Amino acid sequence: MTLPDEINISEIATIQRKFFDLANSPTQGGVRDCLVNIRKLIRAEGSFAFYFHRGSPVIISDNIGEQVSDYIFAQWTGFDRDGNFLFADKELETINRMRRSLGSGVHHERKIGSRDVIQQTDYFNKAFKPAGMHHVIGMSARLPIGEAVFAFGFSGSNAPGFKNSQTENLLELILPVFEHTFNLLDVDSPSVGDMAEKIDSLPCPAALVDEAGQVIFANEDYRERSEDVPSSSHIHKVAGPVLDDCRPSELVLILSQSRQAFDLSATAKQAGLSPRQVEIARLLAQGAMNGEIAERFDISIHTVRSHVEKVMDCLGVTSRAAVLPALMHRASIVIH
Repeated sequence: MTLPDEINISEIATIQRKFFDLANSPTQGGVRDCLVNIRKLIRAEGSFAFYFHRGSPVIISDNIGEQVSDYIFAQWTGFDRDGNFLFADKELETINRMRRSLGSGVHHERKIGSRDVIQQTDYFNKAFKPAGMHHVIGMSARLPIGEAVFAFGFSGSNAPGFKNSQTENLLELILPVFEHTFNLLDVDSPSVGDMAEKIDSLPCPAALVDEAGQVIFANEDYRERSEDVPSSSHIHKVAGPVLDDCRPSELVLILSQSRQAFDLSATAKQAGLSPRQVEIARLLAQGAMNGEIAERFDISIHTVRSHVEKVMDCLGVTSRAAVLPALMHRASIVIH
């Protein structure tokens, strides 16, 4: 292994400290800090993080377009019984299954397939290429269910960080703390039992259901009203935790459309959200994507991304799907 110079040693030490901080306080802002620092260290032009935490897949983009995150979210369908990610795009699924089978490590794209093959895939042409991830080196931590991936993009095969073997050496030095941190975050993810306690405390009919629609756990309001849902009600569904046999689940909430009042002023005061972030939190609770939010407020995707991370960090959640339940705990909701 080629040893890095003194400046790199100092930068690596900083990154390692950030990972230790992340293990103590898991926020998307913290993950982004680690991702950006590594991207700058290896002179990549863009990067993204993809991991599974607290019941939902999480994607964080850094200096790339939204195409990768939009494509992965659109294609992701759950897990198989061995804990592998499942995607509607079977070529993307094969890539992820292959990488997970290799175990935790640093993976140059040449491990995955030839350049000619990669350039013919939908995930490359519809997501990676338009987002600016033309050539990729990444590192991954295999988890019991899924994996955590940091992927770094380069504009061409001659980019200094892509052709220089020191890039992989630097990532190998960071890999142990990366793997350790995401394994700690995986242990921190809630079980079905943890979710049951939260469902019991929700101020509306709520239940956790499996992919076949079978109820795994329901609160008293749901058991009383699920058979007779008023026509004015709105059924809202967000991703739940992965079940023991790797099946996905959904949290089902029955909300009144006629008088559903979120006291967002109180929520903002409690969580420290700005007026703009309160509005973005409302849109996230409705399932809006970053592009829709940017268009609504006529702001850049980068600005939206910063606001979204701030909302989730202030609410103490690590996925967009968890924003609505968090708001419901903090806000006053009138249910009929």
